[in-house]
Amino acid sequence: STGGTTNNRINGSIDQVRIFNRALRAYEVEALYTEEYCTPTIVPSEHFNTVTYTGDEVSGRQITGVGFQPDFTWIKDRGDGTHWHNLFDSVRGASQRLFSNTNNAESFYNESLQSFDADGFTVGFDPDVNRSGGGIVAWNFKAGGAAVTNTDGSTTSQVSVNTEAGFSVVTHGGPTGEFSVGHGLGTMPSIVITKGRLAAGDWTVYFTFLDGSLDFMRLNQVSAKEDSSRTMWTDEVFYTTTEN
Repeated sequence: STGGTTNNRINGSIDQVRIFNRALRAYEVEALYTEEYCTPTIVPSEHFNTVTYTGDEVSGRQITGVGFQPDFTWIKDRGDGTHWHNLFDSVRGASQRLFSNTNNAESFYNESLQSFDADGFTVGFDPDVNRSGGGIVAWNFKAGGAAVTNTDGSTTSQVSVNTEAGFSVVTHGGPTGEFSVGHGLGTMPSIVITKGRLAAGDWTVYFTFLDGSLDFMRLNQVSAKEDSSRTMWTDEVFYTTTEN
């Protein structure tokens, strides 16, 4: 319509309509323009990437080649069983370590992961992440950068979220008992990994992808899968307790 009064009709037909929930990248626009087969709307390496490197125990060692600035990095020395899995994220801050193979509380060490960078991260001389001659792997995930406050749950959370890839990092300081926490994804997650930061306690991995019900396992144990009695997640929140 023109000015809300005149109807103008197309003497023809529409071949196809595509609706996107985000701005298209240049190569996606070009693919549509030339009627080529559309590339996936998610390019995995733009959201998750693995890098390997040989350690040198030199502080300030920059690890590059990730392709983006990660918000969650999981590092493991592949050749030495005495060095633990080290997990870092931008919400808690670089150098705040958690170890997935133990139930230890969070600890700060400024010679572990020192910063998240535009194309990777920087490590210190800590042998856990930079053992001299060690073959080390780092799994890197992109969230949403600086955390924002989320009030969707019954307790306030700090969330860095990548809705395009369906990944978020969440911290909270909830009350006792079961309570809800906003995750920021806008859709129900398939897996939630939780860990109490300030005291010793198991890592709990909740998931729904086996049979649609809520199940859990312990990341730092060898026990089998169990059914969970927790309240089912929603598109806005997951349910947890102060223990994990």
